[in-house]
Amino acid sequence: MDYKAWIFPILLMLLLGGYYFGRQIIIIFSLKTNKQKIIYWGILYFLLTILLIRRSNLCIWIGYAIFFYILVDIIQLIFKVFHKEKIIRKFYCKGIPILLFSFMIMVYGIYCANHPIIKKYQVELPIYSNYTIGMISDLHLGTIHGNKVLDEIVEKANGFNIDLFIMAGDIFDEHTSVELRQEAYRKLSKIKTKYGIYYVEGNHDLLTQEVMEGFSNNGIQVLSDDIVLVNKQFYLVGRKDNSRERLGASREELGSLLQNIDVSYPIILVDHQPLDRVQAYDLGVGLHLSGHTHAGQIFPLNFLLEYGYQEKNHYHSIVSSGYGVWGFSFRTARNSEMVLIDIIKKEK
Repeated sequence: MDYKAWIFPILLMLLLGGYYFGRQIIIIFSLKTNKQKIIYWGILYFLLTILLIRRSNLCIWIGYAIFFYILVDIIQLIFKVFHKEKIIRKFYCKGIPILLFSFMIMVYGIYCANHPIIKKYQVELPIYSNYTIGMISDLHLGTIHGNKVLDEIVEKANGFNIDLFIMAGDIFDEHTSVELRQEAYRKLSKIKTKYGIYYVEGNHDLLTQEVMEGFSNNGIQVLSDDIVLVNKQFYLVGRKDNSRERLGASREELGSLLQNIDVSYPIILVDHQPLDRVQAYDLGVGLHLSGHTHAGQIFPLNFLLEYGYQEKNHYHSIVSSGYGVWGFSFRTARNSEMVLIDIIKKEK
């Protein structure tokens, strides 16, 4: 990930958001003298910078507080037109209720991030027998979750009669230590399946030789623009991640990748980012599995990013919110999840 591209937006948000938040705190504590304000602003921006660098969930609390302060200000302007602004002031109480409400949202978001659910789907494909597929994506091991979550994933997955298990990218990221990756290779291989465990890279965990060998040496099959015929009933296709292009590399074009397969078998396509969906539909893909979006992770971003199930004729698409989180241990847009897909025989 190119962090340099984020420097200016983050600094701008820090300056403007910090000013807006700080102005509300001045109202609460009635700071008046210039000397007090100079000291206050210096301390405030220092603390906000430290919280942001440490990726503290208090940043989310402050962010929601700023959002609601702006919202209330807009409402006050509307009421002012009708000379009814006193109604808002009556309940405003110097903005303290907004701080409390935002804190409650933060607590709720921490709970959702740390209590993943099992999200179930049922999909009809032209197969001869039924299958159950388990899938996780976007674990971001080491960013928030540590060694303990690996045991949790294995225990949950083994609670179902899974035919195959898919890891759809970003299992690791830039913060995953070598030791933690080694634990992941070993522990995730304990997931019990009939037809194997498969790993497809994401934009944060682009495949390296070490990762490929780590998974492969523990019985987990890596799919990197590769195709596997599972139990002579359907193709499982795993793609390289699209973000390789910014590194001067590339992935095989989908039409080229699928050109030599037997079209009488259904195709299940795994692509970390939900891309090439029109092309996948045109090429006859039956089930398209992705992650990457985190379902927005933080409200209201869920209205901007893809999530969930879509169907069009023979084509089914599932975008997972991911088992983990990125940046902050926090979710208010959908739950963290493990996906469980029951593929049932389509009656002709």
